Amino acid sequence: MTVTDLAFYTHFATTGQVYGLGIGSTPEQWTGELSEGFLDDRQKKRLRCDYGLIEVGFSREQQQWKCFGVSVQVHRLASGDGLIPQRLQEDHGPFRSHVPFDELSADIGARNVPLEELSGPGLSGYTAYKTTVGSTTIYISAQDDDPLHRPGDIWSITVHA
Repeated sequence: MTVTDLAFYTHFATTGQVYGLGIGSTPEQWTGELSEGFLDDRQKKRLRCDYGLIEVGFSREQQQWKCFGVSVQVHRLASGDGLIPQRLQEDHGPFRSHVPFDELSADIGARNVPLEELSGPGLSGYTAYKTTVGSTTIYISAQDDDPLHRPGDIWSITVHA
């Protein structure tokens, strides 16, 4: 079985994890899995590690950094190369610059994971679905005036504590 970018997105959407890491993990654990090639944005009790495709947020709790959110920023792939951590490329092969939500939705559905459409004023320009198993939210571009991003393509997949 070939492991693809879609398999990676489906796994994250249904588990909220990358290589077994997710909410509650430490920066050292992420570095161990994805290497040290990330942008470090540190502010008092918050730390953001940006690996390009993957962004991980940490908060300082009892003298230790703990993950409070992970976001897979699929939309970034439309604007350039070098955004995919090497291990992901090795394990999943090439990542497409555009991934239609219909493909992800079908793959998630094949795993019997329900999707619930979200609504609200903060979703202007996007459609969003929450998975009932991994507590992740999938954002889909609904903008038709953006030359880099197509309506119906996955914008991002996120999980937050």
